[in-house]
Amino acid sequence: MMHLAGVHVMMGVLGYPQTKMYWQRDTEVPIISKCMSRDRFFELRNFMHFVDNQGEHEGPLWKVKPFRDCVKQKCISLPRSKHVSLDEQMVPFSGKCGFRQFVPSKPNPLGLENFILAAPDGLVLDFMFYTGAGTVSIEDQKEYGLGGAIVKVLTESIPQDKTHCVYTDRFFTSVKSVDMLLQRNIYQTGTVMKNRVGSVSQKLKTDKELKRGEWEEWVREDEKMCIVKWKDNRSVLFLSSCVGSEPPTTYKRWSKEEKKKVVIPQPLIVKYYNEKMGGVDLCDRFMSYYRCYIRTNKWPVRMFNHFVDLIIVNCWIMYHKWCAGSGIIRQKRLSLMDYKMHVGKALINFKDIGYINIRKRGRPPSASTNPVDEDDDSEDDMDKQGTVKVRRVQSQPIPEVRFDNIGHLPKFVDAKNASKCRRPGCRSKTRVVCTKCGMCLCALKNNCFWHYHTK
Repeated sequence: MMHLAGVHVMMGVLGYPQTKMYWQRDTEVPIISKCMSRDRFFELRNFMHFVDNQGEHEGPLWKVKPFRDCVKQKCISLPRSKHVSLDEQMVPFSGKCGFRQFVPSKPNPLGLENFILAAPDGLVLDFMFYTGAGTVSIEDQKEYGLGGAIVKVLTESIPQDKTHCVYTDRFFTSVKSVDMLLQRNIYQTGTVMKNRVGSVSQKLKTDKELKRGEWEEWVREDEKMCIVKWKDNRSVLFLSSCVGSEPPTTYKRWSKEEKKKVVIPQPLIVKYYNEKMGGVDLCDRFMSYYRCYIRTNKWPVRMFNHFVDLIIVNCWIMYHKWCAGSGIIRQKRLSLMDYKMHVGKALINFKDIGYINIRKRGRPPSASTNPVDEDDDSEDDMDKQGTVKVRRVQSQPIPEVRFDNIGHLPKFVDAKNASKCRRPGCRSKTRVVCTKCGMCLCALKNNCFWHYHTK
């Protein structure tokens, strides 16, 4: 399993369009082909399980529960920063799954929806998957809505002894969620829908009454919450319990009328929101660079690849923090690609193997009564230690080379066992190889050598 995870990591970095290309002779990757054979790789993927399927389980995520809980506990144990963001992330998956979602606004709209609590630098601190009606408790969903209930669950790991602020988008922000977090000494800032702020929405100025760069602020009577409506190209509504519009700041934006960038005033809440809100998007972008896109119809396999990528991205972010604290300049730090290659090589070389120790095909020797029952074809390259080299399949040549009638000469190979003829439809075995194509072809029995090179 360590080798399988390492192979997935290397495939995500290299990005071949088809899995079999990593084992083909003309495009093979030696570190992958020497680790395990192609059939062994697919066999491990097809029969990969994290729990006993025949036992009794609860919840829609029971197939990956042990692995998910392990990753979740590691994320929760990470130190919390003062500012954290909460947003949704999509795990791309197009197969059959009972809780698969479609979110058009995401880069990967079809897949498994994951709600993430992250630091501004992209470090994942906690997560939970959306699995339908039972994702959160019915009481919390009736009281705070789905977004507010998710905020309540994911902020339980935030310590209350220090001041923290959670940044959310309008799906998670409401007056009830802000009040709920204030009771736990946690502040919240985010965009909010107009129908979630009550009667204050009727007192706010309309979009036509506000010019670009202007805003309007309303503070609650207890001075624990404020609403700011600010207009750039379009107006946006903010709700916060820790920051308001003062002191105002400025930023540069493009002006169509003046054909240049102009200075636009903005409230302080907008500056804080833009700086601290992008942690989940940053993590999603890091994971998308070298994600393993091998197709699979089993969602546990996709979740396994997602968790491996999430762990590596988290480790790489903490590695950069360590480098910054140790005074290592940015030019000497490992990039995400180099870091992921190092991790993949370490997983593949968990045990130093150049060959794969496998038993001869057939029944075990202890259970076999007649040694003739064992298949002799598996002894082609077997040595005295019982190890066998991994056989690689020679890919078919392109038609321009196969039918050019230049330099195709038969060559007899002195091999212990004959190889299967590579002409489609022929089941014979031969020791004759084409010197140009590298294909094993019958030269005398069926005249496959001539038919193979003739249209």
